[in-house]
Formats: sequence, C-alpha cells, structure tokens
Amino acid sequence: MTFTSNVMKKPLFSALILVLFITSIIVYNISRGDPFAQPVFVTSNVENGHGIFAGYSNTWECIPLN
Repeated sequence: MTFTSNVMKKPLFSALILVLFITSIIVYNISRGDPFAQPVFVTSNVENGHGIFAGYSNTWECIPLN
C-alpha cells in the first residue's frame, strides 16, 4: 500500500517542477536585457547542470521461475 502511494506522488512532483521551470524561464526572458532587473534564479532539478528532468517511465516484467 505504501509503494502505491509513493508512486502516485512522483508525477505530481514532476508536474510542479515543470510549472516552476516554465515560470522561471518566462520571468528570465522578460527581465533579460534590463539593467535594473533583479537576477532571476531558473528552477532546475539537475545537479551540476541546467534544466529539469521531468519525464520518466517505469517498466515491470515478471519472469516465471520454474
């Protein structure tokens, strides 16, 4: 039961990260070139990199043991 509830939370978290990333990119593009604008932190969940990893897939196979 716990496994199922943890699996259900991952797509919601990925969607939230995607929304934060797109919003931060929009704010970055609006403020780009403005010498008086505050620095914009672009949301990222990639360690030592830029962007987001928001798509993933799980595959399950059952191998019968005879």
